[in-house]
Amino acid sequence: MAEMSTTSTLPERLQLHGSDHPGMVLVSAPLNGNNYLNWSFGVKRALRAKMKLGFIDGTSVKPNANDPHFEQWIRVDNMVTTWILNSISKDIVEAFMYTKSSRNLWQDLEQCYSECNGPQMYQLQREISSMLQGNSSLSTYFTNMKRLWDEMAELKPTPQYTCNGCKCGTWKAVPDSAAFTQLMQFFMGLNDAFVNVRHQLLVMDPVLSINRAYSMVQSVEKQKQIQMKIADTTEHTILHVRGDGKSDRRRNVADRRIQYCTHCQRNGHNRDSCFKLHGTPDW
Repeated sequence: MAEMSTTSTLPERLQLHGSDHPGMVLVSAPLNGNNYLNWSFGVKRALRAKMKLGFIDGTSVKPNANDPHFEQWIRVDNMVTTWILNSISKDIVEAFMYTKSSRNLWQDLEQCYSECNGPQMYQLQREISSMLQGNSSLSTYFTNMKRLWDEMAELKPTPQYTCNGCKCGTWKAVPDSAAFTQLMQFFMGLNDAFVNVRHQLLVMDPVLSINRAYSMVQSVEKQKQIQMKIADTTEHTILHVRGDGKSDRRRNVADRRIQYCTHCQRNGHNRDSCFKLHGTPDW
């Protein structure tokens, strides 16, 4: 009971729960030296969920040795270090086994595998600018485009405002401008099959969010798919009916060829339908 009381008085960042064990892996894909950007984003997200992000970004500072939380801080820091090491490929993890703290480990990994943002941003921008839907489905095209946008956003530096609280609202225009750019990039890469809906969405006021625009274009794609299925079914039915009609006519011709009239002694009809015997019908 006393142990539970002690744990409950600790700050959340210094608490370890039953699921927090040394064998835990933070991300599904380990760091292999070439995937640092995505890997680091996943690790930070996992640590943020556990209230442990401060150990690697420097905001959770190591207390003095006489601080009552000193030993617990060391314990949690060792746990975070172990989690990160577990999330590194076996081919490269040996180089970081003796790092003294999770903060030092994170800084070492960043220095070794984080490329300069400039070349990465240039390459990402080239991929975004040249991306076309082509033979891809709409969902695949949008997913690939969104992945590039997210990577670009992760690399871009966050604007720093030196004024004492923005009152003119200029800070709101930064994300709005980025969202509008993404919308234009998405529309530019769409196939010509969506030219009509693209024009309709471009003239809407206010401008749609990228997610809303994707949803509406996706609805049009589904309608086109349904119409194509209906058209294919109708065409198949028509061809089937035409085929049956031709078969019936062939059977009628064949039937007439084997018929024989005993009255006029001719082929092609029988006695019951003989015009010479019964006269011409009033058609």
